[in-house]
Amino acid sequence: MAAADSEEPSPLVNAVRPPSGRYLAVSAKVILRVVAAVLALLLVLTLIGVFFVRRPFPDVDGELSLPGLESQATVTRDASGVPTIEASTAHDLFMAQGFVHAQDRFWEMDFRRHVTAGRLSELFGETQFSTDSFIRTLGWRKVAEAEVKALDPKTRGYYDAYAQGVNAYLKDKSPTEVSLEYGIVGLQTGGVEIDDWTAVDSVLWLKAMAWDLRSNLEDEIDRAISSTTLDDEQMADIYPDYPYDSRPTIIDGIPDTAPAAGDAGGDEESGDTSTAPGADEARAGGAVSVRAQPGTASAGDEPVPDAVDPPVTAGVSASGVSASADQPADLGELKSRLRSLPALLGMNSHDIGSNSWVVSGAHTASGAPLLANDPHLSPAMPSVWHQIGLRCAEVTAECPFDVSGFSFSGLPGIVIGHNQNIAWGLTNLGPDVTDLVVEKIDDGQVVRDSGEEPVQTRTETIRIAKHEPRTITVRSTRHGPIISGLNGPYRSVLDAVTGASTADTKSGPGDEHYELSLQWTALEPGNTATAIFGLNAATNWDEFREAASLFDVPAQNLVYADTSGNIGYQAPGRIPRRGDSDGMLPREGWKSAQDWQGYLDFDDLPTLYNPDRGWIATANNPVTKPGGSTRLGDDFDDGDRAARITELLTETIAKGDVTADDFARVQSDDLNPLAATLLPRLLEVDAKRGAGDGDTADSTIDRAQKLLASWDGHDDADSAAAAYFNVVTSTLLDEVFAPKLPDAVPPAGGSHWYLVLENLLDDPDSSWWSRDHVDGRDEALAQAMDSAWQRTEDLLGPEPVTWRWGTLHELTIKNASLGESGITAVENLFNRGPYEISGGSGEVNATGWDASVGFETNWVPSMRQIIDLDDFDSSRWINLTGASGHAFNEHYADQTEDWAAGRTRPWPYSRAAVDAGAEDTLVLTP
Repeated sequence: MAAADSEEPSPLVNAVRPPSGRYLAVSAKVILRVVAAVLALLLVLTLIGVFFVRRPFPDVDGELSLPGLESQATVTRDASGVPTIEASTAHDLFMAQGFVHAQDRFWEMDFRRHVTAGRLSELFGETQFSTDSFIRTLGWRKVAEAEVKALDPKTRGYYDAYAQGVNAYLKDKSPTEVSLEYGIVGLQTGGVEIDDWTAVDSVLWLKAMAWDLRSNLEDEIDRAISSTTLDDEQMADIYPDYPYDSRPTIIDGIPDTAPAAGDAGGDEESGDTSTAPGADEARAGGAVSVRAQPGTASAGDEPVPDAVDPPVTAGVSASGVSASADQPADLGELKSRLRSLPALLGMNSHDIGSNSWVVSGAHTASGAPLLANDPHLSPAMPSVWHQIGLRCAEVTAECPFDVSGFSFSGLPGIVIGHNQNIAWGLTNLGPDVTDLVVEKIDDGQVVRDSGEEPVQTRTETIRIAKHEPRTITVRSTRHGPIISGLNGPYRSVLDAVTGASTADTKSGPGDEHYELSLQWTALEPGNTATAIFGLNAATNWDEFREAASLFDVPAQNLVYADTSGNIGYQAPGRIPRRGDSDGMLPREGWKSAQDWQGYLDFDDLPTLYNPDRGWIATANNPVTKPGGSTRLGDDFDDGDRAARITELLTETIAKGDVTADDFARVQSDDLNPLAATLLPRLLEVDAKRGAGDGDTADSTIDRAQKLLASWDGHDDADSAAAAYFNVVTSTLLDEVFAPKLPDAVPPAGGSHWYLVLENLLDDPDSSWWSRDHVDGRDEALAQAMDSAWQRTEDLLGPEPVTWRWGTLHELTIKNASLGESGITAVENLFNRGPYEISGGSGEVNATGWDASVGFETNWVPSMRQIIDLDDFDSSRWINLTGASGHAFNEHYADQTEDWAAGRTRPWPYSRAAVDAGAEDTLVLTP
């Protein structure tokens, strides 16, 4: 044994030297035992992990008892996991939808519920207290509660049935049986309890949708901040008017002329193409209702609409924190607070929008209309949309639904899609429905020209995981919640508002001072919760418009087509009738003449029916030219997408026999709108103007021009020239504009800033171009080209042959709740990507990016649909992610590759098509 101990260690022995210098020899058997034990432990942990990951996966085949059903309902799922529900009654249909939504997406539903009710701190602790305070300040849940109380009995029954289905799924399930996320969150909070679902929880999501589409609040803030440092000429340069002479409006289509399009398709009964039901005035191109704005009531005669326990700014009154601690002190802090919400609710940007268009059967191969839609929102995992079909076994007055399309989990019904007779799509109308109001406060009283009014207050208690609850005091005026102070450098905003200096205005405790309140149409009870079912059941244009009249918040562009060959457009929404203030800057709250004077009547809003040109397109552009209709607002998209869609549609129509494939090509179009104007200027730059030493700059610009010379202007993912051009664009914004703008208003790119650049490219001597050592446009362009080349090398490497726009413009789809946790393992569980993406800001394929931050994709076409009114089974659709919200479910992200490639999938609708494509069938019994 002694001899053996002195031998060199065998290859089968693992030896390590301890600090004493002696060897520790371990036998091969011990090693094998340890390895086996480790492998066994890993296997057990893997199995446990698989168990907890797969545990929430729903039953999608077989038979389940669902107490509360009146009769049997069936749920069939296709190869994409998309469900179609068939039931005998409307109650059973929506109860089954609630059950299926909870199966696929309950964590998403519950997370949204916590966001919209200001309860995130219950899940994630005190880091979310500021977010909760802001949401409680706005008072979304109180508004939703009022809306639910006002629902008619039939609609309320739909919401209650839906909630019944959700709760039936949750019954007797632990949180980790419902979704993996509860287990992750529970590690931090010590456990999560799931509340029953209610009708209020469903309606509350509509407030978040309205917040995402709140139109011009950020624009108003940016203008107010910019006005503190820029003169009038500079403001006009940075905030240019919409170019009505060269870009389309929705009603008029192409500026000045329209293509010879032939007949548009007949009226559903008479074949008349000149008069829409209810139209008041005919315009060229079809029946249009664009009556002039009625006379404005005097401020003294128009009562301010009642608020619902008006919500207000949050001040903390617990734990020794002062009552105003959580209120933004000024516009800059307010903007930062608003930007902190997008990670939860979706990024807001002037460049976010949507596309929709419809072409009549006069131009299609089938002879029936085609309708397309792709709403643009922030990417989220899972997608904000849930595809589903809802079918009454027999369509009757009591059960009028045979509808398929895109729903929101947590909300009954279909938001966008088609039924057996009509199809519709939505884009954001973008009217001015939010106002910042400067409030003059004196010793707790709101100063008004009609007399002082007390600041209204209420308290909210916010529960915080692992901490004591905290109570906030919320304050409001007749206009709405007080959401910010008006201090620091932004006090000069008052100069722009009032036209008088306020430098000597006192602002100490107990003295007259200024704060900002928010007036927003979504903070009053509305009817959108009812409108959804009206759209789902409508069978003709009249019924569609009747439903649209209830779709008040958020205001949308609605495009329409039906199986009788009609096409149409309607602008619905609760839109203020303005007093003396135009809403472009914060208004003076103490002047009653500037108050809103009620709301526009539905019949005053633009509508279009069977236009002679045979097509309608909307892309968040203005509805009409100034004076063409009652004023809706001024902060519309600047028209790049609308112009390109119009160009492509008219070219396609001119060729004849338009098909769904043509529509798909338009949806995937990635022509950079700035290329037409900026690219020729870059190719004309004299290389000798470069700002480098020796020949460096000359050769850089020469190489850049050779790269750009053969570029077709399309932002394809594999394009080196597109990568460089977009870096040049970002660099121009950074070098030319950013140094002269307030820090809180960085140039973010997109159609707005592309229009600014296009205008200034025609003014080579503008002061915007010049700075130290740079004189005029051409030197600024040369400097930007040189800087951008170096920047692109730093980002993508020294060889342009390896550059790809998709590498810069990657998309990572992040889980809305845990996708940015800072814990890599958790993020890897729930996030997907990165994916290399074509497209860009201001393009039809609107994969937008924020030039002030980077090049990654920040907002996307959240889904795409192409509906064929000749044969619904020939329609196409695609979702950003998949049907399931469960990580590692086969349908969690199974549509993303097709989405990224611009492909769509078949959309079965008829019973025969649904049955033929069924992969799973679940029978729900009473």
